[in-house]
Amino acid sequence: MTNLKTLLIFLLTAVLIIFLGFDFLKPAFDIGLTPEDREFILRYKLIGQNPLTKILQFWSERGAYTTIPIYYIGIVQSIAGFNYQLIQFIGMVLRVLAALSIFPLTNLLFKNMPLAFLATIIFAFSYTTTGALETGVEPSEYLGLFVMNIFLIAYYFLNTKYFLNIWWLLLTSLLLFVAVMASIMRVYPILFFIPMVEIFLLFSNRKKYKFKYLFYKLFIFYLPFFLLVRFSPSATSGHFSLPTILLKIAQGNWHLLLIPFQGLGFMIPVYMAFLLGGPLIIFGLMSLMLSLVCTTQKLPFFLRVLLLNFGLETLAYWIIQRRLLSPVELRMNFDAAHLYPILFGLFIFSLMINSLIDWYRSGKKNNLLFILWMGPFIGLFFITMTYIFAGINLSFGGAQDHYLLIPTIGISLFISGILLAMYERLSVTRFKSIGGFAVVVIILAFLYGLNREKTHSYFTGANYNGRAAAGQEFLQGKIREIFRNLDYSKPVLVYFDTSDIPDGKGPFYSEGLLTPFPVLMYFRGENIVNGCIGVIYENRKMKKLKKAIKIIGNQQAIVYQTTCVENGKINIQDVIYKADNFYALKIKDENLINIKDQVIKELKFR
Repeated sequence: MTNLKTLLIFLLTAVLIIFLGFDFLKPAFDIGLTPEDREFILRYKLIGQNPLTKILQFWSERGAYTTIPIYYIGIVQSIAGFNYQLIQFIGMVLRVLAALSIFPLTNLLFKNMPLAFLATIIFAFSYTTTGALETGVEPSEYLGLFVMNIFLIAYYFLNTKYFLNIWWLLLTSLLLFVAVMASIMRVYPILFFIPMVEIFLLFSNRKKYKFKYLFYKLFIFYLPFFLLVRFSPSATSGHFSLPTILLKIAQGNWHLLLIPFQGLGFMIPVYMAFLLGGPLIIFGLMSLMLSLVCTTQKLPFFLRVLLLNFGLETLAYWIIQRRLLSPVELRMNFDAAHLYPILFGLFIFSLMINSLIDWYRSGKKNNLLFILWMGPFIGLFFITMTYIFAGINLSFGGAQDHYLLIPTIGISLFISGILLAMYERLSVTRFKSIGGFAVVVIILAFLYGLNREKTHSYFTGANYNGRAAAGQEFLQGKIREIFRNLDYSKPVLVYFDTSDIPDGKGPFYSEGLLTPFPVLMYFRGENIVNGCIGVIYENRKMKKLKKAIKIIGNQQAIVYQTTCVENGKINIQDVIYKADNFYALKIKDENLINIKDQVIKELKFR
């Protein structure tokens, strides 16, 4: 009966995610491809026949960071062609699978179906989980998240029912390897998280979890990565930015310490409520409410959260202001708009610390308090590890920041824990269960509305600014018609006069035509042609074009660095262009006008 009930709730969760997802992600269906997407598709096509058989060789040359995205978008495009909506639909299917994989994982770990339901729903309708849909290649991150959750489920069984079963251990190790390789820049923090879990298990039950077994398991888990690095160091190449971050902090940019909290706060759109009042008032009321529903130590919990949060906010303000004392040449910029999510992140951190204290004092038996500290800890851990490896200029907080995909699991658990605590508290009062249920539903609807508004706003704006598939097809249709009889045996250089592009329309032409132009021209249907196709786009002053004119053998020519495709390879080289293989087009009123004669005359190019 329990298994049937679990299955029915899981199916209800899937139905809600799928059907509400069409409304939640409606503008995302209109998104086209980025120039990088098209370049990756080109690189996949250039691998040649049977590209899957060459993945190891390609991987050893390019590393996992680019290999998996190239293979992902290449395979998807092979299935969908250039049907933009179908490409996007495949990404959304992977997103649904990634979200649904949270349900069995949460239910296994916490033995709490309402928590599994809430965490999965909140994750699925969080705007910070939609960022990967902005491009064609990034939905591979959903695949990595899905496999990571399957690994964690296998890891759970390894430590419960199949303890030290060598075959199950090897299977779990394989799943870990596949998960990290499927999305190395999102999943790799799990490699640092596992030892922490092992140590936690060791101290929680020393009779079952022996110290010697810890090294045994970790050795099997990490063996595939050691072998990969040993025989192909470039296969896992990436950035390690911690030394640079520490250097910048030492130079006076102390606000870099606050970046992880910025990411933690950005995952909850409720930070917009700060605009309605002072943070101290907002946080004070929220602390009071949470102390009433989350713990039996109401007054101590409230005072600890309020005082710790007040101290952290004061410290954050001082750190941000202190950067002004640093020399200008060493001072890094800080966007004041990021202050709100930083403050909210610090508030969540305060709740995390105090929930941990109360959980420990309860004898480690209060599961809701465990969730209230473990959820933010998971989010903050993944954010911090991503930060120190991704780059010094990483700043969490774009409207659809795909760096926050996995940390959103932690914040979804956190919010779910609060909702369950509210439900339990209200169910023993005069509100009874139906009142508690109504409150939870209202809050979920409110969160859905906030996240839906941010998601629609972002993708609608992206479509307006050149990302819409319809606009890309319109522009690309025009350029293909102009060059339908292009002779690829000779190098081709095209100059686009952008002088008459109206203000605000630049991204429309850049995304749909100018930036991806050379790559577009290498495609003839599904086939790739060899050739050298250069592009210069600038205003009518033609500074770049004039600079490229050289005298070669007593004749004028344009020498310009161009991306060429030849014999399955992409090379960047200086190419010599003569007047016969030079073209000039003016962009005006969404039309492409031939101005070759005027440009040649003005350049005195023969």
